[in-house]
Amino acid sequence: MKNLIYLLFLLPFSGNSQTKELYDLAFSKKDNFELLKIMGDKTPKQFLIIDSTIVWQPKTFYLENVDLKDPKVVEEINNEEHHYYHSLYLFADKTLDLLIEDNEKKKLSEKANLISSKKNQLQGRNYNTIKKFDEKGFYFLVSEPLYSTNEKFAFLYIVAKQKSIFLDEDWDEYFATFTIMFHKSDKERWEQIGIKEHFIQ
Repeated sequence: MKNLIYLLFLLPFSGNSQTKELYDLAFSKKDNFELLKIMGDKTPKQFLIIDSTIVWQPKTFYLENVDLKDPKVVEEINNEEHHYYHSLYLFADKTLDLLIEDNEKKKLSEKANLISSKKNQLQGRNYNTIKKFDEKGFYFLVSEPLYSTNEKFAFLYIVAKQKSIFLDEDWDEYFATFTIMFHKSDKERWEQIGIKEHFIQ
């Protein structure tokens, strides 16, 4: 039995049907990746994903020692262009903020801090995993899904990178991040309810 558990631990992350549903939803919705067009590029028809998951950023869910109920604090943050509130914090969106209680945000942050990178094997209608990307264009890094305590909410973190040639030099740069939030309906189906996009300048 111990040997079986050990072998299961070594298997690459491929996810169950619930997990696949989240990736299917994320990559099937074209509007999720409109930000990729900001510099005149096209959204890929096929999303190529590196075969290792990325780690979560705990500040996506909770900003420690930041009192967001204090108007003065919020005003100061709004004047700081590079604050995590703008680039990472999902609940800067007030609609999403009202759906998750403060203590749950802290729990999500703690969970995020514990998730490590894993090998993954993902396959969908318009996405699949690759070992490396050797072409020009966009490729993607994805997280393992994160679930709320009551398992009614789920989250995915997606990073877009771009390979290009500029002044005869090869460039491989971070382009944008996408944090997507899902809710499980009464019919036990996942629905996307929000997204945070960030263009990396």
